[in-house]
Amino acid sequence: MADEDLTKQILALREALERARADAEAAVARASARAADEITQLKATAVELRAALEREHAARDGAVEAALRQTGEENRQLRQAAAALRAAMEEASAKHAERAQDAERAFRDERAQLHATVQQLRVELEKQVGH
Repeated sequence: MADEDLTKQILALREALERARADAEAAVARASARAADEITQLKATAVELRAALEREHAARDGAVEAALRQTGEENRQLRQAAAALRAAMEEASAKHAERAQDAERAFRDERAQLHATVQQLRVELEKQVGH
């Protein structure tokens, strides 16, 4: 009976770990999709700005140069944003992996403790019964 309870607890812990892992993976996937959408939108904005600059080139060379500098800054910011998002995703992935390893270690430790407790209780029961 105690082994069945232990098995049920172990299965419940495994299921909780799998749910947590799936939740974390889904969160990373959502963050990645949001980041890709933002980058696409920012790139589209940069393309629109470049097109507007090309139409006005003949009349306003000075304004075009200023706008190109602005576009260059936006591209730099886009690269920084992309790098920051990539770093955040990698960090989230690493944290998830670390949490998964911690959970697996905790599961193994608890399982070992439970086995030791079961063994100790068996010994005590045998002593009480007189074996």
